[in-house]
Amino acid sequence: MSEADNTIEEALWKKVCEDFDDDAAHRGYVTHCQRADLLAVAAGRYREHKDQLESESQHAQADKRLAAIASLAVASLDAKRTTPAAPKASKVLTIIVTVLTLAAAVGLVKALML
Repeated sequence: MSEADNTIEEALWKKVCEDFDDDAAHRGYVTHCQRADLLAVAAGRYREHKDQLESESQHAQADKRLAAIASLAVASLDAKRTTPAAPKASKVLTIIVTVLTLAAAVGLVKALML
């Protein structure tokens, strides 16, 4: 997150606030925040701004935007998640298993020869 990203985020948010019913402004803002890893900032701004809204439709719109931001954040985290690597067997364990297997094979051969 660079200073330029923050400056762009502020300008785009100002645009959203100037015309809260403009879907293109919302899309542009959320898209930038997603690319700049600023979804938490966006969610905070929508939560704060929602308290200042007077119309019920704008409250619903803010809730819709918050839900979309939450979905994007979860998807982003899911994409970044890595599967833990399987633990590697230690060399000592490998040697012990090999020796025991050889001993069992020798014992089996001796038992079959009797």
